[in-house]
Amino acid sequence: MNYLAGWFGANARMNMGALKRLARSAGAGAVASMVDLAVLTLLASGVGLGPRVASVPAFVAGGIIMFFGQKYFAFRERNPVRGQQVALFVVVQLVGLPSTPCCTIW
Repeated sequence: MNYLAGWFGANARMNMGALKRLARSAGAGAVASMVDLAVLTLLASGVGLGPRVASVPAFVAGGIIMFFGQKYFAFRERNPVRGQQVALFVVVQLVGLPSTPCCTIW
């Protein structure tokens, strides 16, 4: 019961902000996924690349959309892009990159 009181009590305004940010983040992720899928489809079906090869540029395109969507839409940061932010994002993307071609065979 105390958990619900925290959501609907004095901290309700802060939690609504977090929920809105979560919804914006999910929306940015959905758009990035659609871009990824569109690029993958275009390269695999339209250009004739194999799905595993096409998944890499699709992953990069989706990652770029994700970076800017999260930065400017989800978190509404208005500061210019810094090299450290890009570097950390690229590291996280590179950790996930090996799983991308494996998932396209399904």
